[in-house]
Amino acid sequence: NITFINKGKFLSFFQAVEPGARVVIDGGRCAFIDRDVLEAITEFKQSSQLKNIEVVLEGIEEVEILSQH
Repeated sequence: NITFINKGKFLSFFQAVEPGARVVIDGGRCAFIDRDVLEAITEFKQSSQLKNIEVVLEGIEEVEILSQH
């Protein structure tokens, strides 16, 4: 399970990704991912194009971003 408690770790990781990198986020073994975390992942994927970062989501659906992070 990935809850909002884990969100900070994701945000720190996302900020550290170097331009031109390829990131694979595999949620296939997760029974639950908190909506806040899904929004952060979606926001990272959308903004990654500006840094030429390829983001591949496996077992994770992109969601509509309802709040600003």
